[in-house]
Amino acid sequence: KRRRPNPVGIAREWRRSMEERGESKAELARRLDVTRARVTQVLKVLDLDPAVLASVEHNPDPRITERALRSIVHRPPHEQRAHIDELLASTPRPKRRISNGRRP
Repeated sequence: KRRRPNPVGIAREWRRSMEERGESKAELARRLDVTRARVTQVLKVLDLDPAVLASVEHNPDPRITERALRSIVHRPPHEQRAHIDELLASTPRPKRRISNGRRP
């Protein structure tokens, strides 16, 4: 089973890479073949409260997505933590079954 990459880990890796190479967001985007806007989106996750970042970074739960994290960046730290707790308390969506093209 393949694990989903952790959004905080990815953002930290991209930031580290930019710092080590002295790259701008545009240069990183060209190197990774993504848009500069995408680089900005990924790095936005690092604006979360440090305690939230730490807890999310070590939690492999697939409900904690980059999009979910970006949506709470501008909230106060206590609301960020509450949102993460709500996400983790929610029932996971059932996995979609992929058809092999044959009828049962």
